[in-house]
Amino acid sequence: MTMKDVAKEAGVSVATVSNYLNNTKSVSASRGEKIAEAIEKLHYVPNQMAKTLKSNFNNNIGVILPNIQDNYYIQIFQGIERFFHKKGYCVNLGISNDFIEIEQKNIFDFLQKKVAGFIIVTAQPDNCAFFEENILEKHIPFVHIDRQIDITNLNFLTFDNQNTLYKLTDYFLQSGKTNITLIAGPQNFSCESEAVSGYRRAFQSHHIPVNEKNILHTTLSKEAAFRSSILYLQTEKPDVMITTSTLVTLGVLESLSIIGYKVPEDVIVATLGEDNWNRFNHFQNIVSTSRQAILLGGEAAKTLHSQIETPKVFEPQNRILEDKYEASHFLIQHTPRCDSYRKELSIMMLDTLQVDLFIGLIPHFKNKSGIDIKVTKVPHQQLLQNIYQDTNTDLYMYDLPWLYSLAKDNILADITNYINQDNVQKNIYLKDCLDIFGKFEQKYYGLPFMYAPQILFYRKDIFQNRQMRNEFYKRYNIKLQPPRSWKEFNIISEFFTQSLNPSSPTRYGTAIPAAYEECLIPEIYMRMRAYGSEIYNQKFKIVFNSQQTIKAYTNFKELLENSSPDYMKLNDMMVVDEFLNGNTAMLITYPSFISNINDLQRSCQVGQVGFSHIPGKCPILGGWNLGVSNHSDNKDEAFAFIHWACGEEMANYSTIMAGQSAIAKVFDNNELISLYPWLPLYKNVYDFAEPIIPPYMSKRDIISQDKIDKILYKWISEMISDNISIEDSVCNTHLDLVELFNSYGYRQ
Repeated sequence: MTMKDVAKEAGVSVATVSNYLNNTKSVSASRGEKIAEAIEKLHYVPNQMAKTLKSNFNNNIGVILPNIQDNYYIQIFQGIERFFHKKGYCVNLGISNDFIEIEQKNIFDFLQKKVAGFIIVTAQPDNCAFFEENILEKHIPFVHIDRQIDITNLNFLTFDNQNTLYKLTDYFLQSGKTNITLIAGPQNFSCESEAVSGYRRAFQSHHIPVNEKNILHTTLSKEAAFRSSILYLQTEKPDVMITTSTLVTLGVLESLSIIGYKVPEDVIVATLGEDNWNRFNHFQNIVSTSRQAILLGGEAAKTLHSQIETPKVFEPQNRILEDKYEASHFLIQHTPRCDSYRKELSIMMLDTLQVDLFIGLIPHFKNKSGIDIKVTKVPHQQLLQNIYQDTNTDLYMYDLPWLYSLAKDNILADITNYINQDNVQKNIYLKDCLDIFGKFEQKYYGLPFMYAPQILFYRKDIFQNRQMRNEFYKRYNIKLQPPRSWKEFNIISEFFTQSLNPSSPTRYGTAIPAAYEECLIPEIYMRMRAYGSEIYNQKFKIVFNSQQTIKAYTNFKELLENSSPDYMKLNDMMVVDEFLNGNTAMLITYPSFISNINDLQRSCQVGQVGFSHIPGKCPILGGWNLGVSNHSDNKDEAFAFIHWACGEEMANYSTIMAGQSAIAKVFDNNELISLYPWLPLYKNVYDFAEPIIPPYMSKRDIISQDKIDKILYKWISEMISDNISIEDSVCNTHLDLVELFNSYGYRQ
């Protein structure tokens, strides 16, 4: 495909296309639009090499790493690529395998491409002349990582290996283990020499002489580490072996296995690890720090981009990032499989895919505690009733709006004393989340199991499609973008519904779950809040019948014409399937329904899912708790289970397997963000999302939120079936709510 083909398709001259692409001369808006449409239709890609020869600049970035077997470097590259992808740059990767000749060849190849800049973890930090002659004197922006080149005013980023090795070594020395071996990389790599310095400093702080035989230097490969440690272990039996990379750790573990030493029973192994969600099996049974390598890569890319974009005012950066290190959290003892259990607990949970996935984690608790767990799954619309009727279950999973009623009616046990124990950390959850999810009348009755704010997902590919954007603007005279209001949401839904717009790539604009009240009512509540509608005021007087409520209902009724027509049969999981299968353009849902990575991988929308705040920024704060039954005779063991399931130890796993944890650290885990890029948005939404709180006045009964929802659902169903008008639906709901509140003593 050539520029000539684009010109022919657009009906303009080749010179006009060239002017449009290179901004050499102005092109009229109408001609520019024709050229843009031709480029998109023909999938034309400009010849970047030819453009480079003319402009002496292109959007290529050269990245050179030692290997891609070490997860550390994979994550660094992920951080680099993620940043530059958003900026429209192309990242070229070269692998040196720590051979100087290969690194130099990669650099020369990238120089021929005239890359805009370099990011390098070098194998030749001592070769200052090479970098000065081939990169710096050519004024090519350059950032290097970890292995410092002794040149002033050069961008350099690394982790604080000295301080980390000091803390790691100090931890073991305080534990009474003094025979500690360090296996580090080549001494001329600054990151490795800094690690040795930290190791020595720890011994000095304890006034213990360093045994020089316990400091080994090797090339950073698992094979070299295997050889070195096999030779070392022929004569030495250390208490602890510390490594500075995951590849070296693999070699060490292999050598210990060959000799017959068990980890950690015979020898403890520790390493500088990455910020992974899978701490248990990433390296089983070892101590590991948590370097945020993705963050390091992103910061390196950000630094290079700044130098590229503003070379005249840019000042070189020299940054040292800190490892995340909590030794007691990283020491993972092997838990043998338990074949016989000292006790059994029963738990009633929601019948959903997320619970099925979570059940796969329970063997960890069973082996750890020696307590067996039996799970009974119940559909959402039956769960509350089953909880009230049950007398034999030890634990319950319950919806956030049910908390007050379950606590007031003594269905849930008061777990305040358990939560106030020293081993329970209250501050690990999102701010005030523990109180919102578990507290009633100054006592605790549950722990946050799944945090669930509503957000908008949309088909990024069709929202960014030039033809769609142009057609939308011509039709509505507004820009196609994630909707900011509910009116805009309806307009976009109409546009992407094929019966109303034959050119739409999706059958419907969205899909609404209305199979039962737990699905439908959140759709109503978020619109009511956006329009300023309320069910009752601060004095518990019903104020439902209002113009604001009618506007919210009208907006919802209009939307049904632009959504999948089977809404009365659809539940929350079904509307997610509609979206992932490409049938709808937008989806509003909770994280637990879209977090299954397998669904995203099988979906035709992989890489094309955008996400944003819901219209009006009035989301419902949903969620599920785990609580102890007041009938249970095993309350100690039951609390141990919910503390495990809702605690920091399982937070990352729960996010992967069972929805969204409420633990604050999850939202800053770079590897999880790579899987679920909407995690930062979930955290942001928490600041203004509001839970559904049932009416409750001191010394009076709590009005069950379930009963309120049933009234709303009854009359909304009549409205959307066209049996009654919007006004009658609102009026009838108001009258039934008045009757309900009066029956509980809330006089209207």
